[in-house]
Amino acid sequence: MRKFQGSDNRLVRPVVEKYLFSAKEKTPDSVLKIVGEVVKIAPEKLQREIPSRFQLVWEDGLILEIHTDVAGKPITSFKNTMVSLSQTLQKPFGEVTLIVQMAPEEAMTLYRVSSPGFPTMIHPPK
Repeated sequence: MRKFQGSDNRLVRPVVEKYLFSAKEKTPDSVLKIVGEVVKIAPEKLQREIPSRFQLVWEDGLILEIHTDVAGKPITSFKNTMVSLSQTLQKPFGEVTLIVQMAPEEAMTLYRVSSPGFPTMIHPPK
């Protein structure tokens, strides 16, 4: 919690970036295009996949990694390896990544709303 708060003791921080490691396809693009036209929403705004593993990254390299029980395919194995390696090399010795197991539906919602700039809040334990 101390690293999330930082020296200025903030409990709210914006997401700097997110990265999708693997997902299971949910809806074909052709169907999304038809539905998008009917409801007047761009097809890329509609749900395309259920994430099985993704990360939210805040400033100072703080990372929350979310796992689900969905058997997803890697988005790109090479880039996944490069992202993991880069994060490992940049992280101070002994620092860990927070990993959370979530229900697929909750993870899908969190992934969809967590664009860069999305404010997140930590709730300190009592």
